[in-house]
Amino acid sequence: GLATLRSCHIPPSCLMPVITTPSDSVTQAVIQASSGDRSVWPRSVRWVHWLTVALVLAAVAAVLGQDLFDDKALHKLVMNAHKQAGALVLAVSVFRVFIRLGSSRPLDQQTGWTHWASSAAHGLIYLILFALPTLGWATVNARGGVVNLLGWALPTLVARDRDLSDTLQEVHEYLGWMLIGLVAAHVLAAVWHHRVKKDRVLLAMLGRKA
Repeated sequence: GLATLRSCHIPPSCLMPVITTPSDSVTQAVIQASSGDRSVWPRSVRWVHWLTVALVLAAVAAVLGQDLFDDKALHKLVMNAHKQAGALVLAVSVFRVFIRLGSSRPLDQQTGWTHWASSAAHGLIYLILFALPTLGWATVNARGGVVNLLGWALPTLVARDRDLSDTLQEVHEYLGWMLIGLVAAHVLAAVWHHRVKKDRVLLAMLGRKA
């Protein structure tokens, strides 16, 4: 009874009901998410990564294969596919940045010089993933065209200017080859980590748990 309660010397504050706020719930959700499997990248990061890979490959295949078609209508269709893939790369890259900022790196990742080299390469790849489609977008505008994203017309970045379009096209192509080289180096590095160092860098992005 009351006598027993007094003898236990329980502070009155301990008898007050615990009131949780929405911020407490969010904090608990973040803690629970962060305590998940750290041997692999989060599923959202993996999906966005491989979606970006697929879109980049589609854009590269379209632009390299355009000369294989003599039919003007088919050639135009292939180039439209290239533009659409490029616009999607830009949109997905924006989303990818937010996903990565809110995600923790898996444990047992590279350290030392490999970490710095990987960070520099990833930073450059991200920069090109933004710059390359933006330059393509501006090139189309400078030629008097409009870029569409899933049927939606995107704003015009620059006014019609033939000389400017030629300059933008040259830079666009240069960055395109640079991206191909960086992606090739990225693939070789992933294979090196898997075959030589035998760590979990590749497996973490493939979703293979330890």
